[in-house]
Amino acid sequence: MAKSNSAKKRIIVNERNRLLNRSYKSNIKTIIKRYFALVDSYNKFENENSKQSREEILNQLFEVYNKAYSIIDKANKKNIIQKNKAARKKSQIAKALNKIKK
Repeated sequence: MAKSNSAKKRIIVNERNRLLNRSYKSNIKTIIKRYFALVDSYNKFENENSKQSREEILNQLFEVYNKAYSIIDKANKKNIIQKNKAARKKSQIAKALNKIKK
């Protein structure tokens, strides 16, 4: 256990930052899972003739796409995730969207 006051404070600050970082990482994982679930649902509707529901899913997809990019960039800016991981995640998202556009 730490003896000095500054060491005790560092323990408290590190724990607080660890919990904040954990929530950011959890948000990134959640938004990416939601994005790929929307991609799968769009692909299922692609075979059917219901054009209206496909457009609704596509609108949701673009909203989640923008939100995912924003969250990933913010986490990268705050050094919660490394820049290569951020680039890889954004690339995976963009790749899935480009398959839909074709």
